[in-house]
Amino acid sequence: MTAKGDFFPRRINDHVPNMQYAADVRFGGVGTIVIPAPRSAATLVAALSGSVGVTYVNLELDGKFGRNVTVTASAATGGASGVTVRGKDYLGQPMVEFIAVANADGTTPKAGKKAFKYIDSLEVSDATTGATFAIAEGNVLGLPYKSQKLISELVNKEVPANAGTFVDGIATGASQSTTSDDPRGTYAPHSSVVPNGSREYELTIMHDNTNLHGDAHYFA
Repeated sequence: MTAKGDFFPRRINDHVPNMQYAADVRFGGVGTIVIPAPRSAATLVAALSGSVGVTYVNLELDGKFGRNVTVTASAATGGASGVTVRGKDYLGQPMVEFIAVANADGTTPKAGKKAFKYIDSLEVSDATTGATFAIAEGNVLGLPYKSQKLISELVNKEVPANAGTFVDGIATGASQSTTSDDPRGTYAPHSSVVPNGSREYELTIMHDNTNLHGDAHYFA
């Protein structure tokens, strides 16, 4: 069994403050989690308007514990802009992230750092000069528990030739914002083994077993 099984009721917030026990986290905090083969990063909204305003959506990202969001302008924006993403994590708790897109970024994708499972709305902060935004899934994968250290990684039961990128969870009580890291941490497979619908990721991690769900996400 991995984490909370396979039932994720969207309308229930399952976040448990200061959680200290989970069946798949052994004594001392070491646990192995499995992320069943997420699909290749998919476009969720092809052309979000570059005008200021909120667009309400009902989107679910593929990935058992969520994954990050990317924002790509169709052209230079003409100035500072960006998209505020509001939604929920895999536990059903509200979360928000701002992904900035500057004029100099052109059509370079900008990657978010938080692991969304659902997206409820997208808000453009500053109008663009004709550019629209493509909203897509990224290759940064969410983790079920607050993670402190990646011990080992397997891709389809084999050690990958190149290591992925691990970001640990935010320290308990640390300040959060719309641009801070994910409270539980994230894992990004190396570019040679990104999600493609057939790659399963098995991660052995040292977790914070005094606060397994991490602090609640920032939301405003």
